[in-house]
Formats: sequence, structure tokens, C-alpha cells
Amino acid sequence: MGPPPRDFYSAWIERLFDAPPDKSVDFRPLHQALRDPARNFLYGHLGLAEDDPKNKAAVPATPDCADLPFYLRAYFAWKLGLPVGFHDCDRGTDARPRAARASTRTRTRPRNDAKNAKEVLPRVKSFLRLMSNRVQSGSARTALDDERTDYYPLKLDRKSLRPGVVYADP
Repeated sequence: MGPPPRDFYSAWIERLFDAPPDKSVDFRPLHQALRDPARNFLYGHLGLAEDDPKNKAAVPATPDCADLPFYLRAYFAWKLGLPVGFHDCDRGTDARPRAARASTRTRTRPRNDAKNAKEVLPRVKSFLRLMSNRVQSGSARTALDDERTDYYPLKLDRKSLRPGVVYADP
């Protein structure tokens, strides 16, 4: 039995963005990191050339700052066949936190064959595009007792703040 997904996700994020303390890393677009097998230990995991820079059908990764944590979670879940979802919500106002609408979830675990790649990659691209169109900065503006959120409060200590944790400054 391997590490819990939380630990594996943290290790993946840490490796993906690893750099010496005195160096700054910047991947614009994000697929520069995802398409680097030295950084992304999930590179080509599905055997569909899904990360190959030479594959025109490869999944692009161009999230903005609000989409980034969602994109990384969705990519990781897709690679491991885990469920992933997000709440479609508005931005909220000063007087009211954002309001969540229906949650969208998906589970995709493609088979490793060329025929399936022609079906899976467009479906994954479509989901990521939908997610990017629905997730925005308001997604992080939630009341502490809100159960319809994609984030949850964490204790602010070294043990809780690990690679992959999202901190939204209130």
C-alpha cells in the first residue's frame, strides 16, 4: 500500500515547483512544468502521450491564479483515476460571501490504448476548460461554516501548511 493521496499530492507539488531557495521559478504556461519529466513524476503516466510536447493533442495547462489550485488538483486526480470536483459559484459581495451552485464532479481513468486516447484527451480538455470558466477568485471567499466550498479551514502551523495547501488571505 502506497502513501495516502494527500502525502503523494504534496510530494508531487513539491517536486513540480522545486528550486533552490535563492532561485525563483516561473512556469508560464504551467505546462512547461507538467511537460518536464524531471519535475513531473506523473509525466506520461497514462501512456497516452498526454504530456508529450510533440503531441498536438496533449492537454494544455494555462490556468490563471484563481484556477491554478483547481487545475493542479484536477490534473493529479485525472492521472490517478480519483474523483475531482468544484463548486460553480459567483464572486460574492462585501455584504455576502460567494454563493455556491451545483458541484461538478468527474472521474476519469482512461485505458492505455490509442483508441481511448482519442476519446479521453478531448474529454479531459473539455472538463478543464469548463472548470476554468467557472472557477474564479470568489471561489476562495467562503464563510467558515460554509459546507458548499472547495476549501476548508486549516490550523496555521508548520505541520498543516504543506506543499499543495491553498492559503487564501481573508
